[in-house]
Amino acid sequence: MAGKKYKPVQHLLAINRELAPRLGVKLDPAFKSVAAPKLSAWARRVVERIVATIFKPLLKLKPITKENVWFVLGALSGITDRVLLFWEHEAVPIMKRQLPPDLYGNPKALAATLGNDLLTPAYRKMLGLGRQNRTSVTKAAGELFCAQLASAKIVTDQFYALALSSGTKSYYLYKKGSQYGISAFLTENGEFAGDKGRFALYQELLAAMPVIEKMRLAKPRKTRRDLHEMITAELGQNIVGDYKRFCAICDDIGLVLSPRGRPPSSINTKLRVC
Repeated sequence: MAGKKYKPVQHLLAINRELAPRLGVKLDPAFKSVAAPKLSAWARRVVERIVATIFKPLLKLKPITKENVWFVLGALSGITDRVLLFWEHEAVPIMKRQLPPDLYGNPKALAATLGNDLLTPAYRKMLGLGRQNRTSVTKAAGELFCAQLASAKIVTDQFYALALSSGTKSYYLYKKGSQYGISAFLTENGEFAGDKGRFALYQELLAAMPVIEKMRLAKPRKTRRDLHEMITAELGQNIVGDYKRFCAICDDIGLVLSPRGRPPSSINTKLRVC
């Protein structure tokens, strides 16, 4: 992975390719031709941990049976409503906090920094835009996203009407599922309900994949203490924790930098919900 330089969107695509099958989701075929790095073993374990925590409330809805179908439909409706609220009220302040001032409000500069131009052909194919079509891909993708959210809301409203007309038991299960969905995925503060205090660190480690791989190959090799200092400078001590906690997390995901310490064969590869 360290031999070739990839842009942020390519790393994000690599993560999505690892994440999608674990959630039973298929990525759009248009993105198959886009080059992306192969995730290191430690990064794949981070994705495993994220699935086991952040996405656990969604996975708990499987399998769908005749007995739980109304609860599941209600849960999906609740999750959809909460995500809609997030995008309408909470997403913008979060983006303002996380994006540099020179990039926020400047879509072209942001797209260039992330490497969005590499995905433009795939976006055009996914959106059904021809080569001669001068419509902005960013604008078309944004309109499609808004349309999908609107469609999702229409569908959930239809679920509600159907549950209401299907009898007391169906309606009761639907409402019970809806209440579960409202808070199962996102909290009232816009944070992931399944976060066990590590998601921000996991997210930063995945974002820093290129840098971490360079550190792993550096001569003299960098150490976990070097990585801890770098991540702490970015996220803060209150999120990363002390060096001992950081090492425990690295042990859990199998992130080895310096040759000192336990050999790779002793890494705990068993999935733990942390």
